[in-house]
Amino acid sequence: MDACEAADALWEEHGNDCGIISIGQAGENLVRFSLALVDKTATLGRGGLGAVFGAKKLKAIVVSGSGGVSVADAKGFLEIVEGLYERLRRYPLRDACVDLGIMSNWENYVKQFFTPDLQEKVAKLYGVETYKKVKKMRVACPSCFIADKDVLEIRDGAFAGLITYASSFFNATLFSKFTDDYREALKLTDMLNRYGLCLLTFSSLADFLIRIYENGIVRKEDMDGMKLRRDFSTLAGLIEKITFRRGVGNVLADGWTAVFQKFDAERQAAVVKGKDCLWDPRLSGLGTMEFEQIVCPRGPTSATGGSPTYVPGTPPEAFRRHCERMDAPGDAIERILAAGLNIGRLTRYAEDWYAVLSSLGICNRHMNNRFYSAKICAELYSKATGVKISAAELMRAAEQAWNVFKAVNVREGSTRAHDKIPEHWFEPLRFEGGVATLMDYYRTKELSKDDLGKMLDDYYDERGWDVKKGVPTKQKLLELGLDDIAEDLERMGE
Repeated sequence: MDACEAADALWEEHGNDCGIISIGQAGENLVRFSLALVDKTATLGRGGLGAVFGAKKLKAIVVSGSGGVSVADAKGFLEIVEGLYERLRRYPLRDACVDLGIMSNWENYVKQFFTPDLQEKVAKLYGVETYKKVKKMRVACPSCFIADKDVLEIRDGAFAGLITYASSFFNATLFSKFTDDYREALKLTDMLNRYGLCLLTFSSLADFLIRIYENGIVRKEDMDGMKLRRDFSTLAGLIEKITFRRGVGNVLADGWTAVFQKFDAERQAAVVKGKDCLWDPRLSGLGTMEFEQIVCPRGPTSATGGSPTYVPGTPPEAFRRHCERMDAPGDAIERILAAGLNIGRLTRYAEDWYAVLSSLGICNRHMNNRFYSAKICAELYSKATGVKISAAELMRAAEQAWNVFKAVNVREGSTRAHDKIPEHWFEPLRFEGGVATLMDYYRTKELSKDDLGKMLDDYYDERGWDVKKGVPTKQKLLELGLDDIAEDLERMGE
Protein backbone atom coordinates (compact mmCIF):
# COMPACT_ATOMS: atom_id res chain seq x y z
CA MET A 1 0.00 0.00 0.00
CA ASP A 2 1.03 3.60 -0.42
CA ALA A 3 1.23 5.86 2.64
CA CYS A 4 -2.35 7.12 2.27
CA GLU A 5 -3.86 3.68 1.63
CA ALA A 6 -2.04 2.36 4.69
CA ALA A 7 -3.43 5.16 6.86
CA ASP A 8 -6.98 4.55 5.60
CA ALA A 9 -6.68 0.81 6.31
CA LEU A 10 -5.37 1.45 9.81
CA TRP A 11 -8.15 3.95 10.57
CA GLU A 12 -10.62 1.32 9.41
CA GLU A 13 -9.06 -1.14 11.87
CA HIS A 14 -8.39 1.12 14.85
CA GLY A 15 -10.96 3.91 14.53
CA ASN A 16 -10.73 7.48 13.27
CA ASP A 17 -9.64 9.01 16.57
CA CYS A 18 -6.06 7.71 16.36
CA GLY A 19 -3.03 9.37 14.80
CA ILE A 20 -0.93 7.61 12.16
CA ILE A 21 2.60 8.00 10.82
CA SER A 22 2.94 5.86 7.69
CA ILE A 23 5.38 5.33 4.84
CA GLY A 24 4.92 4.48 1.18
CA GLN A 25 6.82 2.27 -1.23
CA ALA A 26 9.79 4.66 -1.41
CA GLY A 27 10.48 4.08 2.27
CA GLU A 28 10.07 0.32 1.86
CA ASN A 29 12.68 0.45 -0.92
CA LEU A 30 15.06 2.52 1.24
CA VAL A 31 15.12 5.62 -0.95
CA ARG A 32 17.47 8.06 0.77
CA PHE A 33 15.07 11.00 0.54
CA SER A 34 11.91 9.12 1.45
CA LEU A 35 9.74 10.49 4.23
CA ALA A 36 6.73 9.62 6.33
CA LEU A 37 3.26 11.16 6.37
CA VAL A 38 1.40 12.15 9.51
CA ASP A 39 -2.33 11.49 9.10
CA LYS A 40 -1.86 11.60 5.30
CA THR A 41 -1.21 15.34 5.46
CA ALA A 42 1.98 16.50 7.16
CA THR A 43 5.39 15.37 5.93
CA LEU A 44 8.03 14.14 8.38
CA GLY A 45 11.72 13.44 7.80
CA ARG A 46 12.93 14.64 4.39
CA GLY A 47 16.39 13.44 5.40
CA GLY A 48 15.27 9.82 4.97
CA LEU A 49 12.96 8.88 7.84
CA GLY A 50 10.95 6.74 5.43
CA ALA A 51 14.04 4.65 4.73
CA VAL A 52 14.68 4.29 8.47
CA PHE A 53 11.14 2.88 8.84
CA GLY A 54 11.74 0.63 5.83
CA ALA A 55 15.05 -0.68 7.18
CA LYS A 56 13.23 -1.69 10.37
CA LYS A 57 10.36 -3.28 8.41
CA LEU A 58 8.08 -0.73 10.05
CA LYS A 59 5.15 0.39 7.90
CA ALA A 60 3.38 2.68 10.35
CA ILE A 61 2.95 3.84 13.92
CA VAL A 62 -0.59 4.15 15.28
CA VAL A 63 -1.25 6.14 18.44
CA SER A 64 -4.46 6.66 20.38
CA GLY A 65 -5.23 7.73 23.90
CA SER A 66 -8.09 8.15 26.31
CA GLY A 67 -6.47 10.18 29.06
CA GLY A 68 -6.18 13.90 29.61
CA VAL A 69 -3.52 16.49 30.34
CA SER A 70 -3.44 18.03 33.79
CA VAL A 71 -2.31 21.66 34.04
CA ALA A 72 -0.71 22.74 37.31
CA ASP A 73 -2.16 26.26 37.26
CA ALA A 74 -5.07 26.17 34.83
CA LYS A 75 -6.34 29.65 35.67
CA GLY A 76 -2.92 31.27 35.27
CA PHE A 77 -2.27 29.31 32.08
CA LEU A 78 -5.55 30.40 30.49
CA GLU A 79 -4.89 34.04 31.40
CA ILE A 80 -1.72 33.91 29.31
CA VAL A 81 -3.53 32.13 26.50
CA GLU A 82 -6.28 34.75 26.50
CA GLY A 83 -3.60 37.42 26.15
CA LEU A 84 -2.30 35.62 23.06
CA TYR A 85 -5.83 35.38 21.68
CA GLU A 86 -6.40 39.10 22.20
CA ARG A 87 -3.21 40.00 20.33
CA LEU A 88 -4.16 37.60 17.57
CA ARG A 89 -7.58 39.20 17.19
CA ARG A 90 -5.86 42.56 16.60
CA TYR A 91 -3.36 41.13 14.07
CA PRO A 92 -3.94 43.01 10.77
CA LEU A 93 -3.25 39.90 8.65
CA ARG A 94 -5.40 37.55 10.72
CA ASP A 95 -8.31 37.33 8.26
CA ALA A 96 -5.96 36.75 5.32
CA CYS A 97 -4.18 33.96 7.23
CA VAL A 98 -7.46 32.32 8.20
CA ASP A 99 -8.69 32.49 4.59
CA LEU A 100 -5.50 31.58 2.74
CA GLY A 101 -3.06 29.99 5.19
CA ILE A 102 0.54 30.49 4.11
CA MET A 103 -0.67 31.51 0.63
CA SER A 104 -1.41 34.86 2.29
CA ASN A 105 2.36 35.35 2.08
CA TRP A 106 2.38 34.68 -1.67
CA GLU A 107 4.05 37.96 -2.66
CA ASN A 108 7.12 37.14 -0.57
CA TYR A 109 7.21 33.47 -1.55
CA VAL A 110 7.19 34.13 -5.27
CA LYS A 111 10.15 36.52 -4.92
CA GLN A 112 12.13 34.01 -2.83
CA PHE A 113 11.71 31.07 -5.22
CA PHE A 114 11.45 32.52 -8.74
CA THR A 115 13.50 34.87 -10.89
CA PRO A 116 11.85 38.23 -11.73
CA ASP A 117 11.06 37.20 -15.31
CA LEU A 118 8.95 34.25 -14.06
CA GLN A 119 7.13 35.81 -11.12
CA GLU A 120 4.18 37.24 -13.04
CA LYS A 121 3.69 34.01 -15.00
CA VAL A 122 3.88 31.81 -11.90
CA ALA A 123 1.48 34.10 -10.04
CA LYS A 124 -1.02 33.82 -12.88
CA LEU A 125 -0.76 30.02 -13.14
CA TYR A 126 -0.30 29.06 -9.48
CA GLY A 127 -1.20 32.10 -7.39
CA VAL A 128 -3.95 32.85 -4.90
CA GLU A 129 -6.80 32.62 -7.42
CA THR A 130 -5.69 29.16 -8.50
CA TYR A 131 -5.43 28.10 -4.86
CA LYS A 132 -9.03 29.18 -4.28
CA LYS A 133 -10.13 26.95 -7.19
CA VAL A 134 -8.69 23.80 -5.64
CA LYS A 135 -8.99 24.47 -1.89
CA LYS A 136 -11.39 21.98 -0.32
CA MET A 137 -10.45 22.51 3.31
CA ARG A 138 -7.42 23.22 5.46
CA VAL A 139 -5.97 21.33 8.41
CA ALA A 140 -4.23 22.86 11.43
CA CYS A 141 -1.68 21.52 13.84
CA PRO A 142 -2.51 22.11 17.53
CA SER A 143 -2.09 25.74 18.66
CA CYS A 144 -1.93 27.07 15.07
CA PHE A 145 -4.41 29.59 13.70
CA ILE A 146 -3.01 29.47 10.17
CA ALA A 147 -4.09 25.93 9.28
CA ASP A 148 -1.30 25.74 6.73
CA LYS A 149 -1.96 22.18 5.52
CA ASP A 150 -4.35 21.67 2.65
CA VAL A 151 -6.90 19.23 1.36
CA LEU A 152 -7.08 19.97 -2.37
CA GLU A 153 -9.49 18.88 -5.09
CA ILE A 154 -9.02 18.97 -8.86
CA ARG A 155 -12.41 19.82 -10.28
CA ASP A 156 -11.82 19.58 -14.04
CA GLY A 157 -9.44 18.23 -16.66
CA ALA A 158 -7.77 14.83 -16.95
CA PHE A 159 -7.44 14.42 -13.18
CA ALA A 160 -10.90 15.70 -12.23
CA GLY A 161 -12.10 14.25 -8.94
CA LEU A 162 -8.62 13.78 -7.47
CA ILE A 163 -8.56 14.78 -3.80
CA THR A 164 -5.10 15.05 -2.34
CA TYR A 165 -3.57 16.12 0.94
CA ALA A 166 -0.55 18.43 1.05
CA SER A 167 1.58 20.15 3.62
CA SER A 168 0.89 23.26 1.52
CA PHE A 169 -0.50 24.08 -1.92
CA PHE A 170 2.54 26.31 -2.36
CA ASN A 171 4.80 23.27 -2.68
CA ALA A 172 3.03 22.38 -5.93
CA THR A 173 4.18 25.68 -7.42
CA LEU A 174 7.72 24.26 -7.51
CA PHE A 175 6.52 22.21 -10.48
CA SER A 176 5.90 25.41 -12.46
CA LYS A 177 9.42 24.86 -13.85
CA PHE A 178 8.05 21.77 -15.58
CA THR A 179 4.37 22.36 -16.36
CA ASP A 180 1.98 25.28 -16.80
CA ASP A 181 -0.95 23.11 -15.67
CA TYR A 182 -1.58 23.26 -11.92
CA ARG A 183 -3.62 20.04 -12.25
CA GLU A 184 -0.54 18.13 -13.37
CA ALA A 185 1.43 19.72 -10.53
CA LEU A 186 -1.14 18.49 -8.00
CA LYS A 187 -1.14 15.01 -9.52
CA LEU A 188 2.66 14.89 -9.14
CA THR A 189 2.29 16.12 -5.54
CA ASP A 190 -0.20 13.34 -4.86
CA MET A 191 2.12 10.69 -6.35
CA LEU A 192 5.07 11.88 -4.24
CA ASN A 193 3.03 11.95 -1.02
CA ARG A 194 1.57 8.51 -1.59
CA TYR A 195 4.91 6.92 -2.44
CA GLY A 196 6.55 8.91 0.37
CA LEU A 197 9.15 10.86 -1.62
CA CYS A 198 10.28 14.31 -0.51
CA LEU A 199 8.74 16.77 -2.97
CA LEU A 200 11.40 19.40 -2.27
CA THR A 201 14.33 17.09 -2.98
CA PHE A 202 12.62 15.43 -5.95
CA SER A 203 11.78 18.72 -7.69
CA SER A 204 15.34 19.96 -7.11
CA LEU A 205 16.85 16.69 -8.37
CA ALA A 206 14.60 16.63 -11.44
CA ASP A 207 15.53 20.22 -12.32
CA PHE A 208 19.23 19.37 -11.91
CA LEU A 209 19.00 16.26 -14.12
CA ILE A 210 17.14 18.07 -16.88
CA ARG A 211 19.61 20.99 -16.82
CA ILE A 212 22.65 18.74 -17.17
CA TYR A 213 20.79 16.73 -19.84
CA GLU A 214 20.19 19.95 -21.76
CA ASN A 215 23.91 20.77 -21.36
CA GLY A 216 24.97 17.38 -22.71
CA ILE A 217 26.44 16.08 -19.43
CA VAL A 218 23.74 13.40 -19.24
CA ARG A 219 22.76 11.45 -22.34
CA LYS A 220 19.61 9.55 -23.17
CA GLU A 221 21.53 6.28 -22.74
CA ASP A 222 22.39 7.28 -19.16
CA MET A 223 18.68 7.53 -18.41
CA ASP A 224 17.67 4.08 -19.76
CA GLY A 225 16.77 5.64 -23.12
CA MET A 226 14.50 8.22 -21.50
CA LYS A 227 14.46 11.73 -22.96
CA LEU A 228 14.40 14.31 -20.19
CA ARG A 229 11.90 17.05 -20.94
CA ARG A 230 10.24 19.63 -18.76
CA ASP A 231 6.87 17.91 -18.81
CA PHE A 232 4.53 15.80 -16.70
CA SER A 233 5.47 12.53 -18.38
CA THR A 234 9.17 12.94 -17.61
CA LEU A 235 8.58 13.73 -13.94
CA ALA A 236 6.03 10.96 -13.45
CA GLY A 237 8.51 8.54 -15.03
CA LEU A 238 11.32 9.67 -12.74
CA ILE A 239 9.07 9.27 -9.69
CA GLU A 240 8.32 5.66 -10.64
CA LYS A 241 11.98 4.85 -11.41
CA ILE A 242 13.20 6.26 -8.10
CA THR A 243 10.44 4.80 -5.92
CA PHE A 244 10.88 1.27 -7.25
CA ARG A 245 14.65 1.57 -7.97
CA ARG A 246 14.21 0.72 -11.64
CA GLY A 247 17.25 1.15 -13.89
CA VAL A 248 18.98 4.48 -13.28
CA GLY A 249 16.38 5.07 -10.56
CA ASN A 250 18.45 2.74 -8.40
CA VAL A 251 21.24 5.35 -8.48
CA LEU A 252 18.95 8.35 -8.06
CA ALA A 253 17.27 6.67 -5.08
CA ASP A 254 20.57 6.81 -3.19
CA GLY A 255 20.46 10.60 -3.22
CA TRP A 256 22.79 13.41 -4.17
CA THR A 257 26.06 11.72 -3.21
CA ALA A 258 25.36 8.81 -5.56
CA VAL A 259 24.16 11.17 -8.29
CA PHE A 260 27.37 13.22 -8.13
CA GLN A 261 29.43 10.02 -8.32
CA LYS A 262 27.64 9.05 -11.53
CA PHE A 263 27.37 12.51 -13.08
CA ASP A 264 30.29 14.88 -12.45
CA ALA A 265 28.29 18.09 -12.09
CA GLU A 266 28.30 18.93 -8.38
CA ARG A 267 28.95 22.64 -9.06
CA GLN A 268 25.53 22.85 -10.72
CA ALA A 269 23.56 22.04 -7.57
CA ALA A 270 23.43 23.60 -4.10
CA VAL A 271 23.82 20.61 -1.79
CA VAL A 272 25.13 20.57 1.80
CA LYS A 273 25.60 17.40 3.87
CA GLY A 274 23.92 15.41 1.13
CA LYS A 275 20.73 17.51 1.13
CA ASP A 276 19.58 20.11 -1.36
CA CYS A 277 19.21 23.73 -0.31
CA LEU A 278 15.69 25.12 -0.25
CA TRP A 279 16.58 28.81 -0.20
CA ASP A 280 18.68 30.41 -2.95
CA PRO A 281 20.40 33.53 -1.54
CA ARG A 282 20.97 34.82 -5.07
CA LEU A 283 17.23 35.43 -5.20
CA SER A 284 16.48 36.41 -1.63
CA GLY A 285 19.75 37.76 -0.24
CA LEU A 286 21.66 35.93 2.49
CA GLY A 287 19.51 35.89 5.62
CA THR A 288 19.50 33.47 8.53
CA MET A 289 17.40 30.84 6.74
CA GLU A 290 19.81 30.82 3.81
CA PHE A 291 22.90 30.75 6.06
CA GLU A 292 21.42 28.08 8.33
CA GLN A 293 21.50 25.67 5.39
CA ILE A 294 25.30 25.61 5.78
CA VAL A 295 25.55 25.09 9.54
CA CYS A 296 22.51 23.00 10.49
CA PRO A 297 23.75 19.57 11.70
CA ARG A 298 21.04 17.76 9.73
CA GLY A 299 21.60 19.70 6.54
CA PRO A 300 19.38 22.30 4.83
CA THR A 301 15.98 22.74 6.45
CA SER A 302 13.09 25.10 5.81
CA ALA A 303 12.76 26.97 9.09
CA THR A 304 15.47 26.04 11.62
CA GLY A 305 17.07 29.46 11.20
CA GLY A 306 13.83 31.41 10.91
CA SER A 307 13.99 35.13 11.71
CA PRO A 308 12.68 38.42 10.31
CA THR A 309 15.13 37.99 7.40
CA TYR A 310 12.31 35.83 6.05
CA VAL A 311 10.74 39.08 4.84
CA PRO A 312 13.01 41.05 2.46
CA GLY A 313 14.15 44.48 3.63
CA THR A 314 13.06 44.24 7.28
CA PRO A 315 14.52 47.30 9.13
CA PRO A 316 17.21 46.84 11.84
CA GLU A 317 14.88 47.91 14.66
CA ALA A 318 12.64 44.92 13.94
CA PHE A 319 15.66 42.67 14.51
CA ARG A 320 16.35 44.38 17.84
CA ARG A 321 12.79 43.63 18.95
CA HIS A 322 13.06 40.06 17.71
CA CYS A 323 16.34 39.54 19.59
CA GLU A 324 14.73 40.88 22.75
CA ARG A 325 11.81 38.44 22.29
CA MET A 326 14.38 35.63 22.06
CA ASP A 327 15.98 36.93 25.28
CA ALA A 328 19.33 37.41 23.54
CA PRO A 329 21.85 39.20 25.84
CA GLY A 330 22.22 42.93 25.34
CA ASP A 331 25.87 42.70 24.29
CA ALA A 332 24.96 40.00 21.76
CA ILE A 333 22.27 42.24 20.26
CA GLU A 334 24.85 44.98 19.76
CA ARG A 335 27.18 42.50 18.02
CA ILE A 336 24.32 41.39 15.79
CA LEU A 337 23.34 44.92 14.79
CA ALA A 338 26.86 46.33 14.47
CA ALA A 339 27.67 47.44 10.92
CA GLY A 340 24.22 46.52 9.58
CA LEU A 341 23.22 42.96 10.37
CA ASN A 342 25.54 40.12 11.37
CA ILE A 343 23.84 37.03 9.96
CA GLY A 344 26.28 34.53 11.48
CA ARG A 345 25.72 35.79 15.02
CA LEU A 346 21.96 36.19 14.60
CA THR A 347 21.64 32.61 13.32
CA ARG A 348 22.88 31.20 16.63
CA TYR A 349 19.94 32.77 18.51
CA ALA A 350 17.47 31.91 15.74
CA GLU A 351 18.45 28.25 16.14
CA ASP A 352 17.98 28.35 19.91
CA TRP A 353 14.61 30.05 19.49
CA TYR A 354 13.58 27.32 17.04
CA ALA A 355 14.61 24.71 19.62
CA VAL A 356 12.37 26.33 22.26
CA LEU A 357 9.33 26.54 19.99
CA SER A 358 9.77 23.01 18.64
CA SER A 359 10.30 21.54 22.11
CA LEU A 360 7.06 23.16 23.30
CA GLY A 361 5.07 22.15 20.22
CA ILE A 362 4.66 25.71 18.90
CA CYS A 363 4.82 26.32 15.15
CA ASN A 364 7.90 28.29 14.07
CA ARG A 365 6.23 29.93 11.07
CA HIS A 366 6.79 33.67 11.31
CA MET A 367 3.03 34.33 11.38
CA ASN A 368 2.83 32.24 14.56
CA ASN A 369 6.02 32.83 16.47
CA ARG A 370 5.68 36.62 16.27
CA PHE A 371 3.10 36.34 19.09
CA TYR A 372 5.50 34.57 21.46
CA SER A 373 8.58 35.54 23.43
CA ALA A 374 10.97 33.62 25.65
CA LYS A 375 9.22 35.23 28.62
CA ILE A 376 5.75 34.08 27.47
CA CYS A 377 7.03 30.59 26.69
CA ALA A 378 8.64 30.32 30.11
CA GLU A 379 5.43 31.45 31.80
CA LEU A 380 3.34 28.96 29.82
CA TYR A 381 5.76 26.16 30.71
CA SER A 382 5.74 27.13 34.39
CA LYS A 383 1.95 27.36 34.61
CA ALA A 384 1.42 24.09 32.73
CA THR A 385 3.98 21.97 34.58
CA GLY A 386 4.28 23.62 37.97
CA VAL A 387 8.06 23.71 37.40
CA LYS A 388 9.17 27.33 37.69
CA ILE A 389 11.52 28.39 34.90
CA SER A 390 12.73 31.82 33.76
CA ALA A 391 13.21 33.02 30.19
CA ALA A 392 16.99 32.86 30.67
CA GLU A 393 16.79 29.27 31.94
CA LEU A 394 14.58 28.28 29.04
CA MET A 395 17.02 29.72 26.49
CA ARG A 396 19.91 28.02 28.29
CA ALA A 397 18.08 24.70 27.90
CA ALA A 398 17.75 25.45 24.18
CA GLU A 399 21.48 26.15 23.96
CA GLN A 400 22.14 22.85 25.74
CA ALA A 401 19.90 21.06 23.23
CA TRP A 402 21.70 22.58 20.26
CA ASN A 403 25.13 21.70 21.65
CA VAL A 404 24.03 18.09 22.18
CA PHE A 405 22.62 18.09 18.64
CA LYS A 406 25.97 19.24 17.27
CA ALA A 407 28.01 16.93 19.51
CA VAL A 408 26.11 13.89 18.23
CA ASN A 409 27.21 14.83 14.72
CA VAL A 410 30.79 15.56 15.81
CA ARG A 411 30.91 12.07 17.30
CA GLU A 412 30.10 10.75 13.82
CA GLY A 413 32.94 12.75 12.26
CA SER A 414 31.33 16.10 11.43
CA THR A 415 33.65 19.16 11.48
CA ARG A 416 33.75 22.63 9.98
CA ALA A 417 34.62 21.01 6.64
CA HIS A 418 31.09 19.62 6.51
CA ASP A 419 29.61 23.12 6.87
CA LYS A 420 30.34 23.49 3.19
CA ILE A 421 29.42 26.62 1.25
CA PRO A 422 27.83 25.55 -2.07
CA GLU A 423 29.93 26.50 -5.09
CA HIS A 424 26.67 26.85 -7.00
CA TRP A 425 25.84 30.03 -5.06
CA PHE A 426 28.79 31.81 -6.64
CA GLU A 427 27.60 31.09 -10.19
CA PRO A 428 25.59 34.02 -11.63
CA LEU A 429 21.89 33.19 -11.90
CA ARG A 430 20.95 34.39 -15.37
CA PHE A 431 17.40 35.04 -16.45
CA GLU A 432 15.61 36.96 -19.15
CA GLY A 433 16.33 40.62 -18.54
CA GLY A 434 18.98 40.29 -15.85
CA VAL A 435 21.32 38.35 -13.63
CA ALA A 436 21.29 37.64 -9.88
CA THR A 437 24.41 37.11 -7.75
CA LEU A 438 25.05 36.22 -4.12
CA MET A 439 24.28 39.32 -2.04
CA ASP A 440 24.01 40.23 1.62
CA TYR A 441 20.56 40.43 3.24
CA TYR A 442 20.05 44.13 2.45
CA ARG A 443 21.44 43.56 -1.06
CA THR A 444 24.09 46.27 -0.68
CA LYS A 445 27.15 44.08 -1.30
CA GLU A 446 28.06 41.08 -3.42
CA LEU A 447 29.46 38.34 -1.19
CA SER A 448 32.67 36.39 -1.70
CA LYS A 449 33.78 33.06 -0.25
CA ASP A 450 35.86 35.02 2.27
CA ASP A 451 32.73 36.91 3.36
CA LEU A 452 30.88 33.66 4.03
CA GLY A 453 33.95 32.26 5.78
CA LYS A 454 33.84 35.28 8.12
CA MET A 455 30.13 34.61 8.76
CA LEU A 456 31.03 31.06 9.77
CA ASP A 457 33.72 32.42 12.11
CA ASP A 458 31.17 34.75 13.71
CA TYR A 459 28.62 31.95 14.07
CA TYR A 460 31.06 29.59 15.80
CA ASP A 461 32.37 32.43 17.97
CA GLU A 462 28.86 33.40 19.07
CA ARG A 463 28.21 29.77 19.98
CA GLY A 464 31.45 29.63 21.98
CA TRP A 465 32.75 26.84 19.76
CA ASP A 466 36.20 26.19 18.31
CA VAL A 467 36.28 28.54 15.31
CA LYS A 468 38.83 26.51 13.35
CA LYS A 469 37.16 23.14 13.90
CA GLY A 470 33.56 24.33 14.08
CA VAL A 471 32.80 22.07 17.07
CA PRO A 472 31.75 22.67 20.69
CA THR A 473 34.69 23.30 23.02
CA LYS A 474 35.17 21.45 26.30
CA GLN A 475 34.80 24.79 28.11
CA LYS A 476 31.41 25.48 26.51
CA LEU A 477 30.09 21.98 27.23
CA LEU A 478 31.19 22.16 30.87
CA GLU A 479 29.65 25.63 31.18
CA LEU A 480 26.34 24.14 30.04
CA GLY A 481 26.59 21.23 32.48
CA LEU A 482 27.20 18.70 29.70
CA ASP A 483 30.18 17.11 31.45
CA ASP A 484 29.63 13.60 30.10
CA ILE A 485 29.53 14.85 26.51
CA ALA A 486 32.66 16.93 27.08
CA GLU A 487 34.46 13.83 28.32
CA ASP A 488 33.17 11.78 25.39
CA LEU A 489 34.47 14.27 22.79
CA GLU A 490 37.74 14.67 24.65
CA ARG A 491 38.32 10.91 24.45
CA MET A 492 37.83 11.22 20.70
CA GLY A 493 40.43 13.96 20.51
CA GLU A 494 37.95 16.76 19.78
